[in-house]
Amino acid sequence: MTFTVTEEQNFCRVFLLPLEYSSDFLGAGGRRTNFQEVDWFNPVPSGFGPDFKTWDECKAGLVEFMKMKNYYKPERTYLVLTYFGESFMFGAGLQR
Repeated sequence: MTFTVTEEQNFCRVFLLPLEYSSDFLGAGGRRTNFQEVDWFNPVPSGFGPDFKTWDECKAGLVEFMKMKNYYKPERTYLVLTYFGESFMFGAGLQR
């Protein structure tokens, strides 16, 4: 299955997730959680080339690209949000 990204949607943000979360019942009010934004860029296709036809192929390339960045710490977990409707997590404790 191919995916389509327009020039206006070709953007993503990368967040470092907290080390710990509340274990209490949150009820209706929720609890504030801080995410640290560590990167943003145009993910498709730029440095990854036009050969990526599926989202899984592109995502694998993005993960390898982000692992080369200075902010990457293998013991931490990251959340990637794209403007074209895809999101994923990678890092410690997650299947890569």
